[in-house]
Amino acid sequence: MRAVALLILLIAVPVMNAAAAVYRCEGRDGRITYSDEGCPADARSTRRLDEGPAVSTATGRDAPRPAREAGSITPSRSTARFDPEEEWRRLDEQIAATRRECAELSRRVQYARQDLESAPPSLRGTAELALRRAQDQYLLYCPRR
Repeated sequence: MRAVALLILLIAVPVMNAAAAVYRCEGRDGRITYSDEGCPADARSTRRLDEGPAVSTATGRDAPRPAREAGSITPSRSTARFDPEEEWRRLDEQIAATRRECAELSRRVQYARQDLESAPPSLRGTAELALRRAQDQYLLYCPRR
């Protein structure tokens, strides 16, 4: 019986030691070291790392559960038959809408350039800012060719 208790004690001591606190120390030279003991005198203790279990905010039905209990995976697409022609039509519409928007943004850049060229010196800074904004919006939204 004593042998079993001694065996359990020998197994439990390293496990308890593994759960000891971990310290993050920063030396004078900027090197970071991790230790299970306190930081040396010439190092600054930046923080003590928490050895506790990870925090889970999910409770009740939202709590994590084993994969076997999670149920089956359902496809994200509807069960309707996939029509490649419809997909091509949808993509063509998106491309056409993007081209129309880019043409409008290009016109705004041209108008802003014209405004800058005709702006009096007192309003030149405002016109330059408007031109930069129009150019940035064009570059952000329209793909380069």
